[in-house]
Amino acid sequence: MTNINPSAPQQSRGGTQQADRNICILGLGYVGLPLGVALAQSGMTVYGVEIMESRAALIAGGTPHIVEPRLPEMLKNALEQKRFIVSTQIPENCPATVFIVTVGTPINEDQRCRLDMIKDVIHEIAKVLKGGDLVILRSTLKLGSTRNICIPILDKTGKDYDIAFCPERIIEGNAIQELYELPQIVGGSSPRAVARATKLFSNLTPNIVTVSSIETAEIIKLIDNITRDIHFAVSNEFGMLCEHLGLNSNEVFEAAQNGYKRTKIPKVGLVGGPCLSKDTYLLQDSFEGLALSPQIPKVARAINEGLPKHGADTIHRFTQKFSTFSNRPTLAVLGAAFKGQPKTGDTRSSMTGPVVEHLRRLFNFSETRGYDPMVSMQDMESLGLNKMETPEDALQDADIVVITNNFHEISNLPLGQMSHLMHRPGIIYDFWPQHRSAPGPLAKDVHYLSFGNGTNLGRTI
Repeated sequence: MTNINPSAPQQSRGGTQQADRNICILGLGYVGLPLGVALAQSGMTVYGVEIMESRAALIAGGTPHIVEPRLPEMLKNALEQKRFIVSTQIPENCPATVFIVTVGTPINEDQRCRLDMIKDVIHEIAKVLKGGDLVILRSTLKLGSTRNICIPILDKTGKDYDIAFCPERIIEGNAIQELYELPQIVGGSSPRAVARATKLFSNLTPNIVTVSSIETAEIIKLIDNITRDIHFAVSNEFGMLCEHLGLNSNEVFEAAQNGYKRTKIPKVGLVGGPCLSKDTYLLQDSFEGLALSPQIPKVARAINEGLPKHGADTIHRFTQKFSTFSNRPTLAVLGAAFKGQPKTGDTRSSMTGPVVEHLRRLFNFSETRGYDPMVSMQDMESLGLNKMETPEDALQDADIVVITNNFHEISNLPLGQMSHLMHRPGIIYDFWPQHRSAPGPLAKDVHYLSFGNGTNLGRTI
């Protein structure tokens, strides 16, 4: 049962105040692994549980399976000091007094929240739960999941425990730094649960924001991500409008914000990733069957999900201008991870996959290639692309080149010079309008188009 006497001091089995220096983290992915090594570096002993044996073996050997600055050296140091112990299940007689859940919560094919992984890991915690332990949920959840799903499972143990929801808010590619900088939201079952979670995360950041309930903390996480999704959707819709009017959205956005602080709008571009692509659906799932249903997030998500088709259709219409355009074109895609800044190798919910799918419906490709130095061959192939080792290999004799993320190494490619490698007539389409116009003199009959820029499409009001 959750503790209902917040005035009672936390006791360890030895009868003294609990120090919470032994932590068990369940799930060593993009959230759990950085958190684990950061807590280990703060002086705690962390027991990291990762059920994927191949991933656990890599981590135990000192090799992170994710790309994060500072993570390799921090992991190596934590392992050498024996403050980070990796296993595929909760160790027998685990001395942890805090269990932190960081497993994924994907959506299924019906865009409903899958909670099976959360349930499984809570059941595993219940098997080893000791009186006085603290359970912290860090995974993004459907609203009410902590109270309606996790607490009933733990209550069946008959043990006295604390529980808190403390959402992760880091961005991939800058996770370590943000663990130390970003305010940590803490919502707990009791003042004591809040105090313990606050003390724990104070080892990483002095900025702790405590809230009145678990549900408050749950919705804050959704608001953070969904608001970003909405902002990107506003940009992308205006990008489509500018494109239709023969205008350049880069010029429009820059001028609109020049010295005018009340207008804040990001650049247009593909919106993917494991958070922004699903959290709107988690919110909708939370309100199913109720009188109130969120509307703006749903519309924003539809706009962002429609961008791959919009770009593919634009490319196809443009090729119709050329009677000599290849009927068996070669496609080269630059960028496969869901984002490029900060850089990551994560292809989960990358919009590159939908872009390739929509293009395949319109073109009978002879070959589909991909270049992204951060992405493995296996992940590239899962997106339907043959991995090329260099951008030159990707562009050689390509008919269509599509830029699908804003990775600096891709943004800075000399496309004007490299366009001479392409088959002609050829098209370079940039989903991230990284250039006001063509990036340098292009080879004859190679055309540069970018999303949100209608100046090359021959459209006017």
